[in-house]
Amino acid sequence: MRILHGTSMGMMLDKSVDDPLLCFSRAIPALASYDDAVELLENCLKAHCIKGFAFWAYPNASQPQTIQGDKDEAIPYLATMRGPLYMKPVETYYFDRQLYFNDPTIETAANRTEPFSTADVKRGLDRGRQKHAVFKFLQKFRLMNDVYVPLHTPFRKQVLWCWGLERAFHEGQNDHEQVTKIVDLARLFAIAASDFITMNEAASWKGTKMTVREQQCLSLMARGMSNEQIADTLSVTSHTVKFHIANLMRKLNAGSRAETIAKAARSGWLVN
Repeated sequence: MRILHGTSMGMMLDKSVDDPLLCFSRAIPALASYDDAVELLENCLKAHCIKGFAFWAYPNASQPQTIQGDKDEAIPYLATMRGPLYMKPVETYYFDRQLYFNDPTIETAANRTEPFSTADVKRGLDRGRQKHAVFKFLQKFRLMNDVYVPLHTPFRKQVLWCWGLERAFHEGQNDHEQVTKIVDLARLFAIAASDFITMNEAASWKGTKMTVREQQCLSLMARGMSNEQIADTLSVTSHTVKFHIANLMRKLNAGSRAETIAKAARSGWLVN
């Protein structure tokens, strides 16, 4: 697994504006990198008295491997954590111990669309899983007063996790003013960071090569042809077409034909 950590770029809030959400909105056009977006989010969340946060994103097609698969498999996984200096050992502990594998909170976040807390996840598990190492880790470092905000797109699973809330939050709670503001900021951040994440993904595909037959299948698939129609056009069997399309999906970490076409277009593979 490839873990990418963001670094501070010194993005500052407009001190003349009291509303962090408005500050974030005004600063978006000036963002030059993913790290700038993270720095801006960090400052805005601090204005809402949030002690720290983590953001992670990975391709939809990679979800099963991320949660259950081979720990040595190289999966594009963006992970950023920010908070006080004493959080650095916490971050190191989490990644060194590879707690993200079979983490019930990550597994839950991948399947939710509304905000929820660690307490919600733990309460929904059987007693055996309630003793999971992740919960012990969160309790040890007092990170249980938190909220997860799913920010999924058709191509990526992505989540913002904030901890150090003033009071506990539970799924479906609508009167938690602090969480309402966090959700609004999270959605703005997802929009601001999206282009930079996409560019990073495209860059990671540059060294990947596509065969002539894969290029032909991709081009015809982008025109809306079925496997049978592609097979007739190329004078090959449907089984051969399925083989080449499966290879394309694997190379682009795509989970569907539509996602394959979209990623190929962004990466420059789809030329006509």
